[in-house]
Amino acid sequence: MLSEKPAQYKEIIKGFLSKLTHFSELDFQILWDNLYYKELNKYEVLTNIGEIENRLCFIMSGFTRIYCMNGHKEYTLRFNFPGSFFCSYASFIDRIPSALAIEALTPGSMFFFSYESMEELYRKAPGAERIGKSMIERLYIMREEKEISFATQSAEQNYLDLLKTQPELIMQIPQKYIASYLGITPESLSRIRSRLWKN
Repeated sequence: MLSEKPAQYKEIIKGFLSKLTHFSELDFQILWDNLYYKELNKYEVLTNIGEIENRLCFIMSGFTRIYCMNGHKEYTLRFNFPGSFFCSYASFIDRIPSALAIEALTPGSMFFFSYESMEELYRKAPGAERIGKSMIERLYIMREEKEISFATQSAEQNYLDLLKTQPELIMQIPQKYIASYLGITPESLSRIRSRLWKN
């Protein structure tokens, strides 16, 4: 369910976007006017496989996961924590059915642009396209960083890196999802955790 935008988040959003690119006060006000705000429920599905992604999201609280399916088996691709953008970006950009699903793992909140509102924003604000481009670029950077770390590091090191991001939130993620994300079995993850706690 969409909710009224909390005014206290306005400066937070502005500060975050200012780290990505430069924009005028007018551009940001037009951008803010085109943002939607949504409260998230635990295990709420935000995008289904086969749907066309219509939202580019920015998570404020709680966290979500992105996953794909192979038969009846789920493969977790990414966790999204406060301060990060997320969406099924191939679907969002190319307007094709999503190969990914996105769900909230905890209660939380997010802001988002609809695809239509971004198109309208680009027409209204000269600097908006630069902001949108920077957000999409950020998604690709995150994907590349994960690909490099998973190609060059052990599952244990990738687990340690995950713990460093949001340690208080990681403990709330079901172990089966973390194991899927790391590409190992839950039993292997249990052994890694036991070894780390002993050390």
